[in-house]
Amino acid sequence: MKRTLVHGLAGVLLVAATMAIWHWRFVADPGVLPDTRLSNPLVNWSSLSHEQHEVVDRGGSPILKLTRTDPAGKPGGVRLWFGPLKNVRYIHVRCESRWQDVVPGSHSWHIARFTAHMKTQDGKSGHPPGSHLFGGTGDSDWKANEAVYRLTSDMADFGFAIAMLGKTGTLEVRELSITAVRQRPWVPYAATLVVIGWLGLAFSLIRNQGDRPALWRSLAAAASLVAFCWFFVFPQTRSMYYPLPTTFDTGQAPAVFSPVETANPPAPAPEAIETSSLPDRASPPRDSGELHRIFREIDKRFGPVHIVLFASFTLGFFALTGNASQWRLPLAIAVLAELVPQLTDRHGGWDDWTDLVANLIGVGIALLAWRWFSQRKLPTESHQQS
Repeated sequence: MKRTLVHGLAGVLLVAATMAIWHWRFVADPGVLPDTRLSNPLVNWSSLSHEQHEVVDRGGSPILKLTRTDPAGKPGGVRLWFGPLKNVRYIHVRCESRWQDVVPGSHSWHIARFTAHMKTQDGKSGHPPGSHLFGGTGDSDWKANEAVYRLTSDMADFGFAIAMLGKTGTLEVRELSITAVRQRPWVPYAATLVVIGWLGLAFSLIRNQGDRPALWRSLAAAASLVAFCWFFVFPQTRSMYYPLPTTFDTGQAPAVFSPVETANPPAPAPEAIETSSLPDRASPPRDSGELHRIFREIDKRFGPVHIVLFASFTLGFFALTGNASQWRLPLAIAVLAELVPQLTDRHGGWDDWTDLVANLIGVGIALLAWRWFSQRKLPTESHQQS
């Protein structure tokens, strides 16, 4: 009982420390990005020739209003391109949004939405994985949206688009701020200490099971557990980060918004913003993001991937510990791998519950396989000893 309380307290403290590092991970880097405002006229935002927008005044603050009244008419939309942003690694976005009477179109992405877009080095346009800040149909009251986007080395250009792509409906956005942020210098050191703490907790949990493995087995199993959690539970390999539990503390002052003017002149076609006059500040090199794209493609193309993944991990974990008495830890990871993303990315769905069932099946298959193998092995060993 005492050990259980100690492990529980250690787990609570490590969760709190992990959330604290995440909460204060980024600090605003003002002046690195050009000014981008949803004022009237728009600043560095614009509509394409087939799009339209409106900026209205409510309570002295500008609100971007994108309306589509006819499925055959122009969709509401604005967008911007930043250019390569070579010295920027993270971009923090915060806004409030609501939509009314949004009827979905013929494709799943024909909704009210805010997305990131990019161009690769060979000129191909697309969306980075996990690019949606928000999106929906039907009705939604005002709600806050916030995320940090991690830029990858394959991005020759990067930007955002706000659009009402449903057949009909209205999307409104207010209090939008887009700021470059950087990781605080102390974060890698604090993260290392917390990872060591998680490693120690996993080691202690393994050593306190009924069939206690050898020290080297316990340490190897604990390391595999923590490494697996890093990639598949938290923080994972995503390039879009959501705050825990409410908002990132970037030390950023509240955005100041320009009043709405009476005129609404047409905006020019969107082009990459001129960034040559911006401060040339050193930033750590970007990673390629290739690992996340590989995981994502496997998940999309190979249906039983969750079963195979958790069966393989659990069998490997049993092999390291030397027995299956540690099954509770892989089972807990199978649950956390779907529960934690549900709590952090705010875009969960029924597919996550299907993935949870697949995870549990994988753990169950590994447990049955290990016991079957052990039962076949024991008679052979007894015969050899005799």
